[in-house]
Amino acid sequence: KDLALVKLTLSLNMILALPKAWKSISLGE
Repeated sequence: KDLALVKLTLSLNMILALPKAWKSISLGE
C-alpha cells in the first residue's frame, strides 16, 4: 500500500513538473 502511494506521489510530481521543464526548454532555445 505504501509503495503504491509513493509511486502515485512521484507520478503526480512528475506531471506537475512538466510545465516548468517545458518552459525551461522553451526559454533555453
